[in-house]
Amino acid sequence: MDKYINRIKNTLSYTMVTPKNPSEVKSLDSISERLEKRCPQYGLEFVSLGHNENLNCHMATVRYLNKEFKINFFKEPLYKQNQQHLQVYHKLSYAEKETLEKDVVDGITVAMDFSQGNFHPVVGLHIQLKFMCCLIEDMSFCVDFNAERILSGVWCGIQAKSNTPPSLKYLYTVQGVGSDIDDGKVWLHTHGLNRCGFIELEIMDSNIESANDHALILSNFADWIISNPKPIEEGTPIIIGKDIHEDNIVLTWINWMEANKQYDKMLIGGRNYRDVEHSGPIGTVYAVENREGSKLIPLSEVDTSNYKSILMVLPEQESVRTSTMAKERVNFLRNWSALSSAKARVKIAFQIKDDVAEKCGSNFEHLWCDLHKLDKDSVYCEVNQKPRYVDTVKEGEKIKISLDNLSDWYLEVDDMQITPDSVYQLVE
Repeated sequence: MDKYINRIKNTLSYTMVTPKNPSEVKSLDSISERLEKRCPQYGLEFVSLGHNENLNCHMATVRYLNKEFKINFFKEPLYKQNQQHLQVYHKLSYAEKETLEKDVVDGITVAMDFSQGNFHPVVGLHIQLKFMCCLIEDMSFCVDFNAERILSGVWCGIQAKSNTPPSLKYLYTVQGVGSDIDDGKVWLHTHGLNRCGFIELEIMDSNIESANDHALILSNFADWIISNPKPIEEGTPIIIGKDIHEDNIVLTWINWMEANKQYDKMLIGGRNYRDVEHSGPIGTVYAVENREGSKLIPLSEVDTSNYKSILMVLPEQESVRTSTMAKERVNFLRNWSALSSAKARVKIAFQIKDDVAEKCGSNFEHLWCDLHKLDKDSVYCEVNQKPRYVDTVKEGEKIKISLDNLSDWYLEVDDMQITPDSVYQLVE
């Protein structure tokens, strides 16, 4: 049977890197020389430089994790009038803002197929970021055209030198489009998942009051979709967390062309509002009455107030990545937490007993704690969250625990909340 999910193919991932100094991108020959020289700084091995006949541009072959990747790049302008649909995702430095305000900026666009190497798409994005940093020595902001957002060049530089890939959420964005007939309706949909070989996702018939809740739900469901080693077929129920009553939150998706028959064609996102860009491989997300049941419920008919204290169950892959990143960048936490003006919190993973773990679907409970001290091997902290599943600690208890149990952290510095992902704000 020809399943809809089997017809989804990777689109190319397009990202652009812009320079602070326009002279850096005047000559593609000098850029190519710089590429070969800088690859080792970012863990890439330069193999060769050729030409892509289909795209009519340069094509480099690099090696990463013992696999070869072909990456295309070409020079093109970014015009200010074409930036309206781009979301500024990071806090930009003064120099980056200055470049962004120009009427036209010349940059280097990198086009890559994430399906190469049989790695997860987030590894492909990581390689693409590394490659971008090799092209430009003193970069300004970067643009992710698939996800339609602008990224800080400082963030890109730090992330490119990291051994840990970026968050799954860098693979896509959740965007909301409001109705033009003043009925309070909102259409939520993703951009960026098709380049991963996955279906884009949407929620129909949302509204201004529920849009933030629905966006969180859609993002969490997207994480589960892209974490699964195999494409999740239409109608497959997925548990993304629990509501305030400890009931499972179960979601699924169906082909938007089928789902759209259930909605008014004049609704925002309805049949009359579909352009070519939003008519590709898209799945409309529904709640499922229970994991065994088959009744699909539009999320607009679900009481999302029950989701307010949702216990988000991160896919194992993302939990491991977050923990790895937290440990890799722990020196930022160690150095800045020593400042009297900085407040620090750490998330600690506590082992759950086997019988309870089976019931809650996880081997660890992650609790936020106030950080008191951090040495080479241990974390000294005070639990400031009531445990739900573990009975080895209690709220308000002061503990010493191995650094291996660190799963996340954040700092409050000068009215900013700094996470392992946003440490770039401390190095500008």
